[in-house]
Amino acid sequence: QIAALLGVEAEDVVEKIAVVQCAGTCEATSVKADYRGIPSCAAAKLFYGGDGACSSGCLGYGDCAKVCPSGAIYNNNGVACVDPAKCTGCGMCTKACPSFVIRLVPADAKTVVACSSKDKGAVAVKACKTSCIGCKKCENTCPAGAIKVEDNFAKIDYTKCVGCNACTEVCPRHAIKSVDFSKAQ
Repeated sequence: QIAALLGVEAEDVVEKIAVVQCAGTCEATSVKADYRGIPSCAAAKLFYGGDGACSSGCLGYGDCAKVCPSGAIYNNNGVACVDPAKCTGCGMCTKACPSFVIRLVPADAKTVVACSSKDKGAVAVKACKTSCIGCKKCENTCPAGAIKVEDNFAKIDYTKCVGCNACTEVCPRHAIKSVDFSKAQ
């Protein structure tokens, strides 16, 4: 009715869910500095890009959790995690994250990239055990052409992804994860 009133055509809404594109838990990465400042991701990011070995990783101080109106975000072993059953896809967390590791993906997504690093392979390997190294194995394996590696970073085109999991199986660093948000809806 609103679309008719505005004189435009109504379109179907694609539900989205927030995903943390970082799997750099305490076991996967390390700290590079002893940060003793304000317990905030934004503040820690100003301190030499954060205290973690990966400059693109989750800082873990919970700025995203503080702004989440539905309480869907929690810290798990040093990395923010999203409870898809509680996430409303509002995007507040994506704006609060100074490292830009939280992205909104379609609720029907079958795979996600759990890394935000754009560092070259050797640098990424030293920073985190689960980093994307830009090897392009996922891109070369995907039968639907849904993955492209640009700037050493794998991106999934969710309009093309068929959920075959070929990319998750071939990723040598396990940076691409299979997901099922259907139980959360």
